[in-house]
Amino acid sequence: MKNLRYIFFLILLLSVKAEAQVMISFNPALDGTSVNRLGKVIMTNRYAFDLEAKLVISVREAKQGQLLKVTMPAFTLHTGTNVLPPDVFNRSAFSFSGSQAGYALSQTRNFADGDYEYCFELNVKAIKAQTIPVDFFENCFNTTLERSTPMVLINPYDKEASCNTRPNFLWQPSMPVQPGITYILTLAEIKPQQSRAEALAYNPPIIAQNNIRTTMLNYPALAPALEQGKKYAWQVLATNAKMIVTRSDIWEYSVACETDTAKPDQDGYRELKDSRDAGSYLAHRWLRFSFYNPYGPMAVNYTISDLTLKDKELKKLPVLKMQGGFNSYELDLEDIRGLVYEHQYLLTVQLGNGKKMYLSFIYKGGNVEH
Repeated sequence: MKNLRYIFFLILLLSVKAEAQVMISFNPALDGTSVNRLGKVIMTNRYAFDLEAKLVISVREAKQGQLLKVTMPAFTLHTGTNVLPPDVFNRSAFSFSGSQAGYALSQTRNFADGDYEYCFELNVKAIKAQTIPVDFFENCFNTTLERSTPMVLINPYDKEASCNTRPNFLWQPSMPVQPGITYILTLAEIKPQQSRAEALAYNPPIIAQNNIRTTMLNYPALAPALEQGKKYAWQVLATNAKMIVTRSDIWEYSVACETDTAKPDQDGYRELKDSRDAGSYLAHRWLRFSFYNPYGPMAVNYTISDLTLKDKELKKLPVLKMQGGFNSYELDLEDIRGLVYEHQYLLTVQLGNGKKMYLSFIYKGGNVEH
């Protein structure tokens, strides 16, 4: 009996030792984000001779099931540490599932957020006459992908009431932005006793703009103007390969004209540009502009220079604050001393890394020198 136990223990020990002769390593958090990075697997051959190897990669998502199977042609696994040859991965057979998630993956090559399992099955055999006790090795890796920040609407802000019957729309995309992302913006009237979601679901859309490639939309020229006293719901969907990737919250906008003449002009926000020579626009009482800040909250470092007077800088500008992401502002030009009718001005904003962005405008609001 003791001899049998010893023999069993010896066989088990040899088996474990044999299985450890080939090791598979993979970083799912880094390389499990896209199909093209699955080939970043590392294989260690501890035998003293080369092996012929065939590798199969299977990817499953907890809710969607198996999404992908990659079957590779034979390649040589040399003694020591091996990376997968790029040509081997490129010549692999990629089999995507027939589900919507599998189709989206085949088009985007990027894995959506979810709980994933990446399994690597490696079949090996000795190239020469040597024999090996184990010819199959498998290792699975798990990770949760939660890379996307939510898409956030910016302008018009939620429950804004303005006399502007043709507002422009601005939103912050989900980050990081996937290649090939486009947007759909929908706006519909909110009838009495309706929720915002019901308005978008059941009412004819006033705006249903597809294939938007930027994160802003000027009010469509062919869309009817919005009406005084009515409320509207609007939402943005992000799509990739005709599949909805994410959707924003639903915000409300209403048209409410006041008798007070001190209200903003009806033009939209102008996005700052990297070049000083990006063209000028006419600004009356209000200067409305926006830009993206990739850093944290801080005071806005900005200047306004009079280009007509050889870049003379205006003094005592209002203090502005900015947050990370997209920021939009309305400057009341009547509060700024030194502006001269029909002079050309340059707004310059400097970000935390020293990068400067610009907006040129011609002041048309009247002489407000004090």
